[in-house]
Amino acid sequence: MSPVKFAPVVVVLMLLGACKSGEPPVTDPAPVEPTEAPETQPADQPPAETQPAEARPADVDAGGEDVAAPTDPVEAPEPPEEPDAPEVKAFDHAAWNTLLQDLVDGDTGYVDYAGFKKREAELDAYLDTVANAKLEDYDAQEEYPLLINAYNAYTIKLIVENYPRIKSITDLKDPWKQRRYVVAGKKMSLDQIENKRLRPVYKDPRIHFAVNCAAIGCPTLRNEAFVSSRLEEQLEDSTAKALKKTKYVKVKNGKLYLTQIFDWYGKDFVSDGWIGAKPTVASWIHPYATPEVAEFIESKSGKPHVIFMQYNWKLNKQ
Repeated sequence: MSPVKFAPVVVVLMLLGACKSGEPPVTDPAPVEPTEAPETQPADQPPAETQPAEARPADVDAGGEDVAAPTDPVEAPEPPEEPDAPEVKAFDHAAWNTLLQDLVDGDTGYVDYAGFKKREAELDAYLDTVANAKLEDYDAQEEYPLLINAYNAYTIKLIVENYPRIKSITDLKDPWKQRRYVVAGKKMSLDQIENKRLRPVYKDPRIHFAVNCAAIGCPTLRNEAFVSSRLEEQLEDSTAKALKKTKYVKVKNGKLYLTQIFDWYGKDFVSDGWIGAKPTVASWIHPYATPEVAEFIESKSGKPHVIFMQYNWKLNKQ
């Protein structure tokens, strides 16, 4: 056979064999051009897209300058309004204060009872405010001075009603037991004001130098009204002034002579729970006494021999 005639057949057989083996025909690979290696992030820094916002570079404007991202202004919140402090209401003792200033001697405490009798209407008007007072309308501190002023004003009222025919408050029948004086809607006696509403409640021995019984022997009647804003100062002042006077405290013949107030109410000055309580009456007096009396009390270790002076019940009139 001629070889030219069989050449196409050989080619076809070769192609069929290649397909059956599953191998691709061998061809030269196309040349691959080299490319530059991509830049990589430093090993200690996360990819830019995972960096926190504050660590990323600022925005860049068209001119290549950093531009901070625009933010809306944030207004500071207004502080909450503080509630108004509750108003502290004080009882008005102005009318009583005026009468005391005009009719009571500032040094002796002696009273112009004739003058009070002429101005009894003013006294009555003040006592009406005392009688009708509603304590719940006032600060809690108002009751203490109110009771002191009520005691003193009602005592003067009692004397004025019987002046000038009496020489002493003891000329009257049961002057401290008459249950006829109204304070804040409650009817009481002078004794009840002092011994039920003042002493056991406030436990303050200085009360004895603030209330006045219209007698010379009683500590000086203050010529101004007691008020809550100055009460501590007034009580201290009244006590100190009284205990520096020889008619209430003095040293004589090696003994300490005292007003009978310290006999009648001695427990108020030495009992636990009472303001300024001391082991003895003499040691309670010591801070208020004159230098002579104070030195004597110290020399007796706070326990001198005490004698109580007779009380003078004559009217403390001018």
